[in-house]
Amino acid sequence: MSERPQLEARLDHLPRALVVHLRGEVDLANAESLRHEVLAVAGRHAAGTVIVDVGEVEYLDSSGLELLFLLARELGERDQALVAVVPPRSPASRTLEVAGLDRLYPVHPDLDGALAATDDRTAR
Repeated sequence: MSERPQLEARLDHLPRALVVHLRGEVDLANAESLRHEVLAVAGRHAAGTVIVDVGEVEYLDSSGLELLFLLARELGERDQALVAVVPPRSPASRTLEVAGLDRLYPVHPDLDGALAATDDRTAR
């Protein structure tokens, strides 16, 4: 019997964005603690945008969807924006599309696009 892959989260503090790279599975076992961690770090980060990269997420259940929904709402209350990196045909892409979350916040197919959009947003 193989053990389920755990979630790995790596944070990159860039001048205009906090980038959260996720790898593994986002589910009930880790979504709430991840939300608290991201909000705490984002609260200390001066950037107006938090980019969540789900390109290496292998599994995203309803708790993961709720995580993204709540992050978008709670960051918005702080005048910070959530942007997602969701590569086409990635395991998470279909889940996010079906749930309609891709209509609630900007979604980009790669990190370069998300960073460029962040640059455009801060230039205004």
